[in-house]
Amino acid sequence: MSKIVLQKKESVKDAKCLKCRKREATRNDQLCDSCRFILTLENIVTTKE
Repeated sequence: MSKIVLQKKESVKDAKCLKCRKREATRNDQLCDSCRFILTLENIVTTKE
């Protein structure tokens, strides 16, 4: 089981962010932390409107 988790982390480790293409992706959604934060804020604003 630990090998599966390590393989997933390695595959995401070398990928670039899908939104900005500048920083490395940090999770399985292939977004960097900054873009994930911005996306979260955008979703909150759109749901409030």
